[in-house]
Amino acid sequence: MNKFILATVIATLSTSVFAEPKNVKIRDVYVDQHVSVPIKVKQCYDVEVPMYETYEKKGSAAEAITGGIIGGAVGNQFGSGSGNDIMTVLGVIIGLNSADKEITRQSGYRVEKRCYESNRYKNETINVYSHSVMTFYENGKKYEVEFQK
Repeated sequence: MNKFILATVIATLSTSVFAEPKNVKIRDVYVDQHVSVPIKVKQCYDVEVPMYETYEKKGSAAEAITGGIIGGAVGNQFGSGSGNDIMTVLGVIIGLNSADKEITRQSGYRVEKRCYESNRYKNETINVYSHSVMTFYENGKKYEVEFQK
């Protein structure tokens, strides 16, 4: 007999546990969130850039003769016999050519535009999902359950 009463109590309690709730409502909850949104900004400025020119300067006769004499004197210090003569002539030739020079000099400036990108940040408020709330009534009592989708 005790088993019968226990089974009846369990059956009665379980029907209320497994009964389908009525008036179920689910609502999503959103919250405002402040974010910094990057914005690319292009900035440009002008720069003066030097310009160069190269030209050949012909040496004067005096410079060529002076270079030939010095080159011959230096070349004469090397070699012996006919080698000495060859080195002297080679020194004279190099000395004569040293009067001519290639010169590079700054001739002016030109303006160039230089640009770069940088990030700026804009503060915005966006509405984002936080959680959901399920509300239902069971036996006249209100229940609320929070959950994430």
